Amino acid sequence: IFVGLQIKYYSATDTELDLLDKFETIVAEQDIESQALIYVAHRFQYKYPQLGYKTKMISPSDDWLSCISRGNCIYPTAEFLKAAEVTDAEFHKFHGNFFNLESKIFDKLSAIVCTKLQNTFPPEVIACLVRTRTYIRIRNINKKIAINNNQKKLKHICNIVT
Repeated sequence: IFVGLQIKYYSATDTELDLLDKFETIVAEQDIESQALIYVAHRFQYKYPQLGYKTKMISPSDDWLSCISRGNCIYPTAEFLKAAEVTDAEFHKFHGNFFNLESKIFDKLSAIVCTKLQNTFPPEVIACLVRTRTYIRIRNINKKIAINNNQKKLKHICNIVT
């Protein structure tokens, strides 16, 4: 049985809109994390060329980065992508939902990741990956704090007006 839904008459519920918003946020965060990996591969492209390959050496794709880079961007290799996944998993174990408040978190997390990867990548590359991932988390937390502060201000203004 085929049930047709006329989209022009459909109105999404608040729950559906919230779910869509969360999905878009997750996709955006994953995109930012992959951009960070491209950044690290590009940063060490001359010192460690095995981290990635230039976009001009791969077949053209619909990826926007390939189009605007004119072949000068670096795409990470499959091994480096796997290293980033391990880094991300260890990052979440180490920090949880916020941040671990110990000292030298970059060094500790880099050592954990290097051990987990059996030192297949140079420590300075892993340290850069950990730092970049941490800065992304800080930026996301700061954005959430700014949004919450703005909502509190609006609520306070609405309370004053009414």
